[in-house]
Amino acid sequence: MAMFVMACVGLSVSCNKDNDNSNGGGNGGNDVTLAGTWQISSLLLNGQDMTSMLPQMQITLNANGTGNVVIAGVNNAFSWSATDSSLTVTTESETINCSIVSLTANECTLTSSNMSFPGIGQIPGNVTITLTKVNGDDPNPNPNPDTNANNYSTLIVGTWQTTQVFVNGQDVTTYVGSVLLTFTADGRGLLNHNGETENNGFSWHINGTTMFINPDHDSGAEFTIVTLDGNTCTFTGTVMPGGDETFDEVRITMVKTNNPNPNPNPNPDSDALVGTQWGYHFENSYTESYEGQEVTIAVNIDVLLNFNTISTGIVNEDGTMSASMGGTPIHSEDIDEDTPFNYTYNETSHSGTIVATITNPETHASETSTMSFTISGNTLTLVNSGYQSSLLPETLVFHRTNVNR
Repeated sequence: MAMFVMACVGLSVSCNKDNDNSNGGGNGGNDVTLAGTWQISSLLLNGQDMTSMLPQMQITLNANGTGNVVIAGVNNAFSWSATDSSLTVTTESETINCSIVSLTANECTLTSSNMSFPGIGQIPGNVTITLTKVNGDDPNPNPNPDTNANNYSTLIVGTWQTTQVFVNGQDVTTYVGSVLLTFTADGRGLLNHNGETENNGFSWHINGTTMFINPDHDSGAEFTIVTLDGNTCTFTGTVMPGGDETFDEVRITMVKTNNPNPNPNPNPDSDALVGTQWGYHFENSYTESYEGQEVTIAVNIDVLLNFNTISTGIVNEDGTMSASMGGTPIHSEDIDEDTPFNYTYNETSHSGTIVATITNPETHASETSTMSFTISGNTLTLVNSGYQSSLLPETLVFHRTNVNR
């Protein structure tokens, strides 16, 4: 039954792309009618009512041909397309077709016979599904160009850096860390939190002053746009983007960091640093004489460079340092240091500088070091002159560990 329900969901998703046969308005007109969020109000199998066996679900259709269905809080992405009389929905593993019986601004009925679906093969008999639009009062996510919503849909495109985050009226910006939100013109997006982007993709659309964000691997959320122009944006909601904990109010202000129409999945050879992470592994041991005894020092450390914004980042050192005397261990300590840095970068010369301030935890004395680096493809070479943290060599060759995804 669970697989049957998923099959029905697949059909209901594809319905939303078909044409409005009642007015013959063509695909463009149908996008205006069909885009929005729907729920299944009726499901018949060979005339038998199966509606009560369906789990709670909602289906969101984006005018750009992407969409998602949320079943019991789990998000499933898909793409869809249509002709005048047939509809097609494409999942990761299957293409499903159905026919439209009727379509209005707030209701859609469709049928399919002997439908095929992965995992169960053919479903014998006739399936009839009726959908009701949840946001039928204002279903169009791409309204008239003269409305604010369309302006917002255009202005939001780009990569944004959060500058202020308030939760229930309290400023939590420093606790949240670095957050980058990328919105592309095709309705896709990417969240970057402290350099981490894995599984952080999402789809989005704007309806009036409401922004809908639907993560690929989580349930969707709604936010209200307070202000939005080409450089700054403030929006409110009850959850943090990418989070699931509910608050009375979350208020976020962000500034745009790049030109419009960015690509959240750039070519691996791209020199765009924001949101990238670079890794370096170092192992070394050496022997010194101490009070007539041979002492061996061993270092095993991983270093990560995170370029979080257009001018700041964090270097993380994680590993161990140990000492032994005559083969007998005498000391061992873990290394776990996070050091913020400022940086500059010249895209023409593919080179830049990193400025980091190191504070001795025992003496509390601070020392500022300036390091130079160059980038070639997926390799970053850092000249470590004057920066003696954790006995690292003078030249470190890093390799890119993520590419903004």
